[in-house]
Amino acid sequence: MDNMKGILKAAGKRLLIKVLFSTGGLLALLIIFIVVIIAAIIPGSGGSSIEGEGEDLSEEVLQFEDAIADEVEEQDLPDEATDVMLAILQQESGGNIKATNGDIFQSSESKCGTIGCIQDPNESIEQAVKYFKEMYDLADGNMKLAIQSYNFGGGFVGYAEETNDGEYSKETAIAFSQKKMDEVANPGNYTCIREEGKKHDACYGDILYVDAVMKYIGEPEDDEALDIGIGKGEFATPLESVTVTSEFGKRIDPITGAMSKHNGIDLACTAGMTKIFAAGDGEVIETDYSESLGNHVLIKHDDDTYTGYAHLSEKLAQGGEIKQGDAIGVCGQSGSATGGHLHFTVQDRPFTEPDREDFNPRDFLDLGEKAE
Repeated sequence: MDNMKGILKAAGKRLLIKVLFSTGGLLALLIIFIVVIIAAIIPGSGGSSIEGEGEDLSEEVLQFEDAIADEVEEQDLPDEATDVMLAILQQESGGNIKATNGDIFQSSESKCGTIGCIQDPNESIEQAVKYFKEMYDLADGNMKLAIQSYNFGGGFVGYAEETNDGEYSKETAIAFSQKKMDEVANPGNYTCIREEGKKHDACYGDILYVDAVMKYIGEPEDDEALDIGIGKGEFATPLESVTVTSEFGKRIDPITGAMSKHNGIDLACTAGMTKIFAAGDGEVIETDYSESLGNHVLIKHDDDTYTGYAHLSEKLAQGGEIKQGDAIGVCGQSGSATGGHLHFTVQDRPFTEPDREDFNPRDFLDLGEKAE
């Protein structure tokens, strides 16, 4: 394509010279105009073929698009895997192909068990796509699970099947990394790639590898990404992956040790990392802090019910209208909390109003069977 574009531009220059030194100027100018238009619509090598949905890929990475697409087809992967592999290449190389010494995907370890056995870009591509195909098949076509497994290894697929119904989540990635750190003989040999990993003692691999790759492709909007959380109930679950750790109703208070009423449900999440989402359309009427609730957000819904989200580490929502699936905060343990979790409530009026009635969130969410 670049050659064709160059030929057309060269033709334009030659015609311009003829215009300057001939009397048939009008016709020649018309031809030049047509040539320029054709040259403009022929795609060049610049720009990302992923149509700018995510962050830009470097030109050094994009030069391998055709070779990667051919190998994706050879391995019988879906077309979208080409975009995924380009994003993985950007992540693995940092966009600096020259610094990879030919192993552009850092594929040597998956092929030879050691670093440096691959020094040819084509061999690196072939091995990378082949290895991704293995992870994709193990993950039964779950793309995010395959991406994280590309970094962690195939053992992550089995771990996700055992602990999270075969689905990917950041919490599962963190727990797997922590597990692997416990298993290694010399955990001090592992240098944390990210501060988040250091904070959670999860330095095995990259616990945020999926996010790192997907930022070059572009995630769907939050409400689309949360399809897994949309239940059969009136509201959507406020987390992508839901585990109830404390039910609504009477319980022994974990802080005071006394019997008391728990006016919501507690949902497991990772403090400082897991995003919390609005359970339904409505209006954010409160983003505040209290000693008991910590950082919290309150949403009023059209049917005059309210949902509350407490113990957040960070409040993302502002006052005003909000849509189901919009991010409203980040999981935390602020206020009166013994560990990271989301305290989720459904009620008939704001927190501070007297004679407030609290409802069991299970009546509004599809959370499956209650554990005995």
